[in-house]
Amino acid sequence: GATVNVTIKEGAGLLAKDKSFFNSKGKSDPYVKILCEFNDGSKKSKTEMGKTKTKKRNLSPIWDESFTLKLTNHHIPILIFRVYDYDLGSANDEMGQVKIDLLKDLKENTIMDKWHKISASPDCLDATGSLSISISYTLVPPPMKLGAVKDNKMKDFRGGKISLKIIKANGLLAMDSSLFSKKGSSDPYCKIYMKDDESGKKAEVGKTKVIKKRLDPTWNETFEFLISKTFAPIVIIEMFDYDMMSGDDPMGMLQIPLANFAIPKEGPSTFALQPMEGCEEATGTFTFEMLFTQNPPDKHAGKKFGGGLLLGIVERADDLLAVDKHILHKANSDPFVMVKTSHKTANKNKEDIIHQTKHKKSTLSPKFEEKFCFDLTPFHDPNIEFAVFDYDMMSAADPMGHVIISVFDMIVMAEKDGDTPVQYDSENIPYIINKYEILPVPGCVSPTGTITLHLIFYPLKTHSRGFFGGDVKIKIINAENLIAMDAGMFSKNATTSDPYISVCCPEGENFRDKKVAKTKTKKKTLSPIWEEQFNLILDEDCYPHLMLRIYDSDAVSSDDPMGKAVVNLYDFEEGKGMQERWLQVQPCTGCISASGRVNVAVEWSRASTPRHEEFHGGMLVIKILEAKDLLVMDKKGMFSSGGSDPYVKLEGYKKSKGWAILSKGKNKSKLETFDKTKVIRRSVNPKWNQRLKAALTPQHLSVVLCSIWDHDDLGGDDPMGVVKINLNDPDIDFDDGAIEKWCDVMSCKGCPSPTGQLKISFTWAPELSPEQRRRRAEEARRKLYEKQAQVNRDCTMDVMMEEAEKRVKELREKKLGDYLKETLQKEDVEIVERKLKVFSTMLKERGLKAEDVFRKMDPKKKGKAKRWRFKEVLEGFGFPLTPHEFKAFMDRFDDDRNGTIELEEFKGMLQKVEKVEEKEAATKDGKEDTKGTDEANVYLRELIEGESELEKVMDVYDDVSQFYELNREAEKLALTYEERDQMFLDDEGLAEQFSEPGADVSATLGGLGGLAGLLGGGRKEANDEKKGIAGLLGGLKKEGRGEKEGIAGLLG
Repeated sequence: GATVNVTIKEGAGLLAKDKSFFNSKGKSDPYVKILCEFNDGSKKSKTEMGKTKTKKRNLSPIWDESFTLKLTNHHIPILIFRVYDYDLGSANDEMGQVKIDLLKDLKENTIMDKWHKISASPDCLDATGSLSISISYTLVPPPMKLGAVKDNKMKDFRGGKISLKIIKANGLLAMDSSLFSKKGSSDPYCKIYMKDDESGKKAEVGKTKVIKKRLDPTWNETFEFLISKTFAPIVIIEMFDYDMMSGDDPMGMLQIPLANFAIPKEGPSTFALQPMEGCEEATGTFTFEMLFTQNPPDKHAGKKFGGGLLLGIVERADDLLAVDKHILHKANSDPFVMVKTSHKTANKNKEDIIHQTKHKKSTLSPKFEEKFCFDLTPFHDPNIEFAVFDYDMMSAADPMGHVIISVFDMIVMAEKDGDTPVQYDSENIPYIINKYEILPVPGCVSPTGTITLHLIFYPLKTHSRGFFGGDVKIKIINAENLIAMDAGMFSKNATTSDPYISVCCPEGENFRDKKVAKTKTKKKTLSPIWEEQFNLILDEDCYPHLMLRIYDSDAVSSDDPMGKAVVNLYDFEEGKGMQERWLQVQPCTGCISASGRVNVAVEWSRASTPRHEEFHGGMLVIKILEAKDLLVMDKKGMFSSGGSDPYVKLEGYKKSKGWAILSKGKNKSKLETFDKTKVIRRSVNPKWNQRLKAALTPQHLSVVLCSIWDHDDLGGDDPMGVVKINLNDPDIDFDDGAIEKWCDVMSCKGCPSPTGQLKISFTWAPELSPEQRRRRAEEARRKLYEKQAQVNRDCTMDVMMEEAEKRVKELREKKLGDYLKETLQKEDVEIVERKLKVFSTMLKERGLKAEDVFRKMDPKKKGKAKRWRFKEVLEGFGFPLTPHEFKAFMDRFDDDRNGTIELEEFKGMLQKVEKVEEKEAATKDGKEDTKGTDEANVYLRELIEGESELEKVMDVYDDVSQFYELNREAEKLALTYEERDQMFLDDEGLAEQFSEPGADVSATLGGLGGLAGLLGGGRKEANDEKKGIAGLLGGLKKEGRGEKEGIAGLLG
């Protein structure tokens, strides 16, 4: 802050604002306001610091008025002298202003006396004249500070006890003026607040008495109160001036960090009062003594918490605080108890209400006697809060205090083994019974009374070994003595149930239940027999527990919970076959009186690949051959002969941003579809013989899915199961070529009980790791050096790279990529024309017209259909199209490219195809020729088998394009020779994957020179004959024969 002395002397040549008939030049009635902008962090405003008298009808007024201004640290040190013209009957007019920056325009303790030109103000753009102002200032020394009050975080703050003595204040601001005194006085008192750390709301914890008409009051009052860890570690003291007839006026405040007073200090402490809202010019000092005693550290801090079952009884409370005040009778309360905890989410902790008791009318010692249960997950806070409230019908409930208890204090150990918690037994629940003192909360800092609770916690078993998923076979055999949920016709009490079991596996960061299987419903029995077995695949995000949730099936209303049984996989020996065991049925939310037991048999094995194994991507080529004994999805009925319409999707998981190794439950992945087969109609033993491809990157997981779906024309497709392939599985040897095997169809979301097997053949070409790339580059350079040495050349690495770059330049000048692109575009046109003819012939053979086909595409008869509708119709006819061909095919029918196909466009295209066919038939001179039809049939058969010539050409073209892209990227980044060498080598594995077998790489070395050595790794052994990128580029003659290989050979 600062103290500023200002003298406004006079003005000259001011703007005339009042003009009349008798005085055309005009006059003004000027006066000056001194303004300064105030900013306390919450709002900005201009405050009036002073004002001169008005000088009537004068454009060169003389004021000679002095002002002493007190600027605080919240003021911006720029003074604005704004000139106004006084008007009696209307608002005063602005006449301009002068701005003086105290820190820039003058120095401290020096007087600046000069004329200042009047500039435009917000409402006066044509200001004239000048002002004579004398000004000086003195900076106020900064007051004593209590520390970093803005940083309200105290390390390991646990709450505790505060002892505060408010002694006195000096030099306070006079808030009340008096007729008999010019100085004025105040009636000061203090309020003490604590602030809730999360909501920011203040709670009053104490208040001093009012000291009348004193600017140097003395209180000598002591306050002691408890605070919990939910409060911010700061005590706020606000001072007010008491007014009987109006609101009290603020006089200043003090924020005291508890960290500064955790150690006893000798004597009182005195600090300067700070400005507060409504009092920007706080003055004076404040003297107090304070000691903060923090609660002892949590003895359970750092313990591993794996979740479990919480059972409890809220029995009663005694001697509670009276919240409701009454004039006619004694104060009372209507208390109830809310049991709460919280769980971690991505950004914050979310509150979970476990149970809320009924409120008890007009009593301070209520009896509740209410039971509750709750399933705690590893992501829940192990500290349970029992909050006491006073019920109000017309407003929000008032807090009366709370109790926080750790679940680690609720665990009961077995008598035989003191380190093992007791297992749940419905007939014997050894509750821990204790009476707890109620502690303060925001809104109630002085609670009273106790609460009596019966508590017990059954923790889920945890294991030191990590769990990354696995294969589980579980057989649910039977159950005994389940709870009765359904009453009979002639009985009020429940006598029977219709039980079934939903098998769930907790997964993810919220430990949410993932439904993986479900048994059949057994009618009217409390001891059902199921004898059902499920084969499950647990993902990496799953936990080693299966929750067998038992429900009572209801036809009219929602199913009622009957309890749950927990299967801990670590209770069963891994890889030891089916192991049978009885499990106790535990209470759950919605059924606290569960009873009985369930008999299960479990066999399981851990996943062979932990999630932290390296995966660098690669190319997967998988051929879906056939399947047998698949699930029947379409039941036999009046209009259906039963069966399924299966097809297979090739899918994979892509990692989300922020993926971390061994981050259980926090990583997320997105399912991505790479390719899919055609639909086989009405078959549970389909044969596809179709090849699918997937280009995997390091951002993908190493597990790919072959998910089987049943196609439905009207509704969404139904899942029929899944086959998972782990590309990092050490038991699979991909070096032996294509792997062909039968795989069991496993359960998936939406299909808990699949059947059958899927036969696949797949080849995997993994991407090289950085270490493998480095070693291969070194080997390539070594072989290249040896080859050059054989011809007695004195060659360095730079010379070799020059030769390689020269060869790349020659290949680029040939524009092989442009040639391939033009050729393939021409092939596209021919292929589409052939397919149109095949499509037209197929419609004629089936006796279908264009209108019949379009009716299937346009069921609502709007006269137009979406492109995807046409694709569904083509798949329904068994007419397959690759994505590349489908776009070109659709463009023929959609002339205006608006995304829809109209009936006239559809009919017009088919008529054009018929005319072309008639014209071709007329040019045959009457000769019978069935060659075209035979070719069409053969070509259609090739398409069905997924082995078309166009697909092969496109595959090779993609590989060559990748090679050119690598070279362009190398030039763009201006890489060094060594880095560029490694980039070229990255494509070798992919090139060899799609090359023809039996080719000799050594034969290409003469054609490509140094580049072939770098790309192909030099001369291969005799028993490992493979073809490198040299063969892919094509057009190079082999030694001893004139045939062309690669693309040149494919294109003929």
